[in-house]
Amino acid sequence: MFERMKKHRRALHRIPELGHKEFKTTAYLLQALIDMGGWQIDQPLATGLVAFKKGTVGHKCVAFRADIDALPMTEQTGVEWSSNHEGLMHACGHDTHMAIALGLAETITNNPCQEDVMIIFQPAEEGPGGAMPMIEAGILDKYQPDEIYALHISPQHLVGTVATKPGTLFVGNSELFIDLLGKSCHGALPHEGNDMIIAGINLVNQLQTIISRNINPSHCAVVTVGKFEAGTRLNIVAGQARIEGTIRIMNPDDLPYIRQRIAEMVEGVARSFVAEFKLDFGASYSAVVNDEQMVSSFKQKIESLTDIHYVECEHTMASEDFGFFLERVPGVMFWLGGKEEGQQEFGLHHPQFYPSDKALEFGLKAMKAMLTY
Repeated sequence: MFERMKKHRRALHRIPELGHKEFKTTAYLLQALIDMGGWQIDQPLATGLVAFKKGTVGHKCVAFRADIDALPMTEQTGVEWSSNHEGLMHACGHDTHMAIALGLAETITNNPCQEDVMIIFQPAEEGPGGAMPMIEAGILDKYQPDEIYALHISPQHLVGTVATKPGTLFVGNSELFIDLLGKSCHGALPHEGNDMIIAGINLVNQLQTIISRNINPSHCAVVTVGKFEAGTRLNIVAGQARIEGTIRIMNPDDLPYIRQRIAEMVEGVARSFVAEFKLDFGASYSAVVNDEQMVSSFKQKIESLTDIHYVECEHTMASEDFGFFLERVPGVMFWLGGKEEGQQEFGLHHPQFYPSDKALEFGLKAMKAMLTY
């Protein structure tokens, strides 16, 4: 089984695709499930799929989610099975997640469990989000899962470790897109134009005060500007500026106020620099909130596996759209250790990120432990 999961992982690692464009990935998953036999397969969206199998008793339905998309990055791992798609890479471990889910499907095929099982291969976790479109397509209504699980590979935890916590594990988020529109002119005659680099710099500086001066210090929140684009040439005053960022919030009540303050600042800067503006908050994800009773049960099951080490971890300011499933179905998301002793650590979304294949076996064991055979 380990060798087959490793084969799946490497094949999927070669064909990374962006959200809602995972056509080759979906085709691979579909064929793998067809080859196993016995799975009812739905494709509610253009990419991604749901596999369902009745249990020997069928007293409840247990769902598992694996995300399938990749990132717009150039791979630098140097592995023989590196990305065949230029500028795209599985830099967040979704190849590992899919391989574990396929291993679970094969295990259940060969050794049926008591529970009905639903495996969700979800597109677009990295954006713009695939969980909500799948929910809106009716997959939860159709199969009525009683509980749901998902894992995420972790470069910080050692192989053989499972880490999670009750309550919030991943925070909620919102995207941020701002366009400032002024007037371009020759750099030697700045009075004839309206410089959006200056306007943008002022706005970015103001945005940094929202968390430090408007949000309760006991709350966890972040406003980060990750991209600033302006200008075309060294001697031309920039007539436009584009600012992109992310908002992260532990307390969902903080998000409306942060958005309000951003809108006020954008409008104020635009007025003071005689500019037009466009403001878009893009997509947003709910927090991943683990069910407390289910975490307790999950911990007991994991600790019964003598070769897996259970750790209670802190929450992360990263975000995950698995939270939309947990708003509707009680469940648990957990970190799966992917680092070997002595291995150099490269974080998620790093061009050299490649967690150990050994994590596959432990991920499968953890998921299997949620079922009754």
